[in-house]
Amino acid sequence: IPAPSDVFHSTTNVQETGVDESDLVKFDGQFLYVADDPAPIFHLTSDASLSTIDIAVPEESPKEPASIYIFQPNNTPDTPPVGKITLDSKVAKIIGLYVYSSKSTSRGLAVIVHQRSEEGARTEPFHNSTNQASIYLYGINDQGQAAEKGRLRFDGKVIGSRRIDNRLYFVSTYLPELNVYAVQQAGMNIEDYINTIPLKALLPKQYTGNISTGLFDARRCTIPNPDSAGKAPSLVD
Repeated sequence: IPAPSDVFHSTTNVQETGVDESDLVKFDGQFLYVADDPAPIFHLTSDASLSTIDIAVPEESPKEPASIYIFQPNNTPDTPPVGKITLDSKVAKIIGLYVYSSKSTSRGLAVIVHQRSEEGARTEPFHNSTNQASIYLYGINDQGQAAEKGRLRFDGKVIGSRRIDNRLYFVSTYLPELNVYAVQQAGMNIEDYINTIPLKALLPKQYTGNISTGLFDARRCTIPNPDSAGKAPSLVD
């Protein structure tokens, strides 16, 4: 969002002019947005041989949901925030923020997050991994208060993103989850079972509310040949 012509403010350092990159701190000329992503603190202890490792989460380990604080910078030290966005409890990690404007939103904030795979995973060791991501869109009024305008959830992890004008582009990676135990209990060979699954079922989906659709069409996929070592190929879109 451009600031008034007589006001200068710095923006995110980018590699290409006109191609914005996400950051955990964004400034739109009036408000400063700061992502606060508390994570648990793990204490690892082991014996001298490293043959056993114990993992403990202290009771004082932060458990608050991820948030975004909104500040209106001035010349007063320790200025308190004018607004706060508290994200859904399933958010495991904030990936980045973007500021934007549109016909319906004069001042907007886009938040890219990874979803927690299960309830309470923030307090459990090594369970912050996730196979879903979400994009939250907020409108910000002149007082720095936020109102959610929409959200999109999809399978996979975001590994890169860029904003050009009012279009957000992202690159994600997705690994289908397979309940190996259930397959083995059914007396099936894993490879044989995988060969029975249609390609469409292995591809990531996007979710709007409770409605899911394919993130892309199976016909847009190519399957590389196995490498010289005979390793299984990956799906590439």
